[in-house]
Amino acid sequence: MQAARERERKDAQAEPAGAPAAATAAQLPAGPMSPAGVMALQRLVGNAAVAGMLGERASSVGAAGHCTGGHLAFRAAFRPQVRATACWYATGLHDGKLGKDPDAGSLPRAGEIQGELLTVWGTADPHTPQEGREVIRAGLAPLGDRLTWREYDAEHAFGRDGGDRYDPAVTDAAFAETIAVFGRAL
Repeated sequence: MQAARERERKDAQAEPAGAPAAATAAQLPAGPMSPAGVMALQRLVGNAAVAGMLGERASSVGAAGHCTGGHLAFRAAFRPQVRATACWYATGLHDGKLGKDPDAGSLPRAGEIQGELLTVWGTADPHTPQEGREVIRAGLAPLGDRLTWREYDAEHAFGRDGGDRYDPAVTDAAFAETIAVFGRAL
């Protein structure tokens, strides 16, 4: 956990080679940015700079992710400018695993989340079994009514529209929940 926090601190301070010395919201393109545009900007100036610039530019920012991306979206929610987060079947929250990090220490930081959080789970997900979901739900208790918890009779990655696990009806329901949370908070 300590290693993950130290890495996050260094990531927030580091600027990639060739990055502008002072990136500001004025340097962002006018109008909405596509997810690909935000990702390109992150590679250019770093995650902390993007969050700061978007925070200058918008009164609220949302984050969403699926699987490992759901865990990363959960971590993005630690930033105060992130007002709504949707985590679909976020792997590793219950046991701390994130990539090669055996314990990223994400769940113990749930109290840092200031915005709304939607968690979406498949009850047949082998990556986050019932016991794991119980650990996560208990860890999210500090969020109170800012937490929307949804479980569906579905497998892991039920929203990926390729393969046997895809469930279009459950996917539509989970997207409706995601839109509702973003509509309330953003």
